[in-house]
Amino acid sequence: MVSRESFHDLIYWIDGVGDLLNDATHFILLGTHLDRENDLEITRADIEEGLDYLANEMRAMRPSWKGNFARLEVSNLTGENLKSLLYYVAGSVISSRQMIP
Repeated sequence: MVSRESFHDLIYWIDGVGDLLNDATHFILLGTHLDRENDLEITRADIEEGLDYLANEMRAMRPSWKGNFARLEVSNLTGENLKSLLYYVAGSVISSRQMIP
């Protein structure tokens, strides 16, 4: 979440995967430059506002959606938080399967 430009492309990605979604789809806003905190152009408030916006857009596109948006940051260089990402993805798969009738 270093680049403001890539952050503003989020709705493009949501639109691009629209046909692949189901009501239990979970999204992860993944920042891959945790080791570059001094270079961040995006504030934590920007991220939270972006997540709220995306969740509202998703609910407008698919009112029956019960999934989740989450934010997670990892470091490509040091591997920091990669285990957290793995656990979150595994938990999301289990959770989404329980939501589908």
